[in-house]
Parts: sequence; structure tokens; C-alpha cells
Amino acid sequence: MNVPDTSSVQDEVRLAEAPGLTRSDPDYYALQLGNHILSGAFCGTRQYHDLREEAGFVYTVESELDVGKTRSIFEIDYACDPQTVVKARELLLNDLRQMQAAPVTDSELQQAMTLAITRMLLGKSCAVRARISTRDTAADDSSGAQKQAHTCPSEELTNEST
Repeated sequence: MNVPDTSSVQDEVRLAEAPGLTRSDPDYYALQLGNHILSGAFCGTRQYHDLREEAGFVYTVESELDVGKTRSIFEIDYACDPQTVVKARELLLNDLRQMQAAPVTDSELQQAMTLAITRMLLGKSCAVRARISTRDTAADDSSGAQKQAHTCPSEELTNEST
């Protein structure tokens, strides 16, 4: 049951679809780059530019393509005033249709590739730190020394599904 909060001044909208994609799909990497162009680089993306900067419809907008071994989900989330929900959705769907109909620009593709490579490198850096941290913790346990937590400062940016 969904009970609307009448005191709320903002709506949060989630559009989701299960595209039937897996990690082994040949389109996986191209679609990840497309998602980066759509909303992966925050203020340098189509959704942010069109829905927030130009139209002023949304407070936040982001999309995610979460692909696993056997299934996937594509989500677009945005938050806006209740009276702009439909307008924002129409503009968002227009952005999706444009991405399907016309090639992305060279600068969009370059930005998406840079973001993807950076996230991959930062993710590997965090994985190495985690292995070192695990090894250090095991050594601390054997010596009786106090455990110390190690975290990657970029973890929030690189926390992608496996």
C-alpha cells in the first residue's frame, strides 16, 4: 500500500526495466558507456543538462544499468516538484529516444570512456587495498595488535555490481 505524504514538497520517481542483458552480452560495454553518457558523469550528462540545467524540472537525476550473470535492470531515478513529474518524464524519454536514433557526440563518448576507465582503475585500486587490508588484519590478529579499518575514499564512486 502506498500512502502519499501530503506534506511532501518533492516527488521521487523511479522508472525501471529488465532488458534481458547479461555480462556476457556483446552489447554490455557499449550500453554501459551509453549509460555514462545518459547520467554517469553527474553534471556533464544529457539528463542533468536537459532536465536540471535547461528545463529546471528536477533536483536530482541518475540512471543505473545493473547487469549480473543471469539478469539485469536499468533504472532512472529523479526527484522533482509534483507538478513537473510528467514533464520531466517526457523530457527524459525524449533523451532516451535521441540516444537510440542518433550517434552520441565524440566529446560525450570520450567523457564516458574516461569515466569508465577511471572507475575501473579506482575499483582495482580499492580491491588491492582490500586484499592488503585483509592480509594486514590477519597479521594483526596473530600478533595481538589492534585491528584497523581500511577503506577506499573512492568506494562510493566505484561501487558497481559484479
